[in-house]
Amino acid sequence: DLMRVSTLKERPPEARWWKFHIVNNWGSIRRLQVIGPLKLFVTGQAVYREQALLGVELVATALEAVGVPPVRIHHWDFADGTSGDANILGDLRDILRRLPANIPDAFVYYVGPATVEGTWAMTWRDQQGQLHHRLLQPDGAFDPPEECMLPPPEASAPGSRMIVADAPFTARSWMRPAVRQRGLAGWESTGLASTERGPALTRWLVGQFARPPPDAVVFPTPPPDAGLCRLPGFRPLLWSPLPSPDVASKLVWELEEFLGAPTQHERRMAANLELLVHGGAALLSTLLVAHGAVADDALLLHILWVLHSLVLSTPLACWVGTMDELFLAALALPRARSPCCSPAVLASALTLAAACAAKCGRSKEQCGGNAQPLVQALILEALGGEDGPNAADVVAAAAGCRLAAQLTSHIVLDVTMHVKLLAALQLALCREPPAQGATAAVAAEQDLRTAAGEALLFTCLRSNPVKLKVLKFLGSTGRLLNLLQICAVASCGKLLAVLRSVACAEPLDAVLEGLNVEIAAVVVDCLNKFPKDPAVQRWGFAALGALVVASKTFAERAGRGAGTCIMATLNSDVLANNVVVQQEALFCAHAMLLRGQSGLEGGRRSLAGQTARVISVSLRAEGKTGTECTAWGLKVLERVACAPKLGPAAVEPVMGVVVEAMLSPHLSFASAEAGSATISYLVAGSETAKLRLKRHKVQLVKAVQVLVWALNEAEGKGCDKGVSLQGWIGVLCDVLGEPRAPLDDDEGMVPVEKFVEEEEAQVGAMM
Repeated sequence: DLMRVSTLKERPPEARWWKFHIVNNWGSIRRLQVIGPLKLFVTGQAVYREQALLGVELVATALEAVGVPPVRIHHWDFADGTSGDANILGDLRDILRRLPANIPDAFVYYVGPATVEGTWAMTWRDQQGQLHHRLLQPDGAFDPPEECMLPPPEASAPGSRMIVADAPFTARSWMRPAVRQRGLAGWESTGLASTERGPALTRWLVGQFARPPPDAVVFPTPPPDAGLCRLPGFRPLLWSPLPSPDVASKLVWELEEFLGAPTQHERRMAANLELLVHGGAALLSTLLVAHGAVADDALLLHILWVLHSLVLSTPLACWVGTMDELFLAALALPRARSPCCSPAVLASALTLAAACAAKCGRSKEQCGGNAQPLVQALILEALGGEDGPNAADVVAAAAGCRLAAQLTSHIVLDVTMHVKLLAALQLALCREPPAQGATAAVAAEQDLRTAAGEALLFTCLRSNPVKLKVLKFLGSTGRLLNLLQICAVASCGKLLAVLRSVACAEPLDAVLEGLNVEIAAVVVDCLNKFPKDPAVQRWGFAALGALVVASKTFAERAGRGAGTCIMATLNSDVLANNVVVQQEALFCAHAMLLRGQSGLEGGRRSLAGQTARVISVSLRAEGKTGTECTAWGLKVLERVACAPKLGPAAVEPVMGVVVEAMLSPHLSFASAEAGSATISYLVAGSETAKLRLKRHKVQLVKAVQVLVWALNEAEGKGCDKGVSLQGWIGVLCDVLGEPRAPLDDDEGMVPVEKFVEEEEAQVGAMM
């Protein structure tokens, strides 16, 4: 750990591998007067000067404490009075050239002013009072590309330049993954938080603080050593000027083999992280911009594959806010090769852009912001343009749908403004499969259908007009029903999710008009066809429940087959701990019970037992999912308990789970209502249940009252939910309390004599 140098317990005798060079600058204590458009972040010059000197002293002391010889620590202090000919960059490069090949790494610590872009701004006045300034940018600052191919001693050895920039706004510029430097610590905002003993970031660096200060970006651990520096192409690619397309093709192929060769997940992740930290993404992105218009497809596909691997296999924090730049570079590539961009390059570029948008919030904002017109144009191009999806390349169309999913998850499509995009996605979902094709072609078609289904799902979620339009196109024509009958398991879950979304359209009459009643039976067939697939089971029950809620006709068509599927899923060992699937099964069961068409009337006790088991599992699940599953389980028990014949008897054996759910610290409003109703039905139908539940009266009332207080605090006193639960508190007190004695006819009435006495007393007082 190169940063926390003060935590080393043993002092190395010579520390031959330490090569530290310290740069300090806040020399001018006067007001800065910078020529031209340069804008500096400046405040409190005297204070900053003092903090800079303290920071340099702290770092130098820490380095000497771990065995770094003082002769290897170099200082530059640009104070007033320094000669105007001072060449900080030249001096620094001279020292880097003298680094031996076996210990080529160097450490640079900078404290001082910076521009709003993070550029180091060294300013001072010479003896005549003339202002001088030097700007140091990260790109090629220490090892310019034009010098890297020169033989030693003209060029420095290829090593890491580890940067600590205790200056404002330096994180995005100096901490970003770069080819010839590695940022260790910097400031995302104004930075240079001062204390009496020195800058806060520097004090953390030397071990005086346990945690880095807020707004500081730090990477204290070195990157993994997966063998990148030992590759033959390491220096020609990562430590040389930008190669030509012919040379780059061989070098990038070597990187692709380096990332793809490891079979273990940990080693593959380490290889990707090492390449990212050494600036692989920045270099390859530069290659795309420089050679994208003229390079062969083979080179571009290799570059895009490596970049896609880096996006998927490295933490977002290690990109230091630069993934959106790669996103824009990927979108620009097809336009740079237009009008002859091949489908393979288009598919790879859109896949990379979709991966960036899925992982990086800034990229997704770009997708729905300034880059939205370009994104829509590329999606339409991938989906076949004017010729339609049937003429499009299936792989490119699937990539376009993935990017469309990222776009529609960020913005709400308008049925008028985005009519072409919406129509293209629906046509892509209904693309005609080939009559006869190889296994790979069939798999590609299923992949396209899955991607199109996901894009349409996000499209429908937040817009009722879009739901109605999709319902008319897919439902009224019977296309969705036909797709569900022929789909494979991979795309079946997405199609059912789309069905669930359009089944929630308003008004509900439109659902009955837009969908064939037979679709309920088709959903039951899908549940029976793929009983162990979590996605199919989850969205199948969600879709079936939404259909049943929309109309009783769908419940009648589903019939007893729906009840059989529900019990099979609740009894499934494979899906027993999948709370999401069990929640949707309970939702469907509740809807069918409300419609009286569940096919479960003969197995109420079995349904109650399996529901109680699911509630027990969900009570031990963390998060909102477990809470919702508990609520739907209690609603099912409520419907079973309210049955006129043997309902309470079916729920009585599992009423302990009901009490446990009511006393849960994560009790929700829906669970409290359903649980209170279930208890009231149990007490009304069974004396045994009443005797057992009376022991928990105080605990149950207290649990609901605590929830009422929380709701009043969150939503305001007298909110509808709080008032509703207050009513249920009264119900629990009545059904679980002792019966009240009947009132006499005269009980509670004040005697007439008392009124007479009070009236006489008032008259006497007045007289």
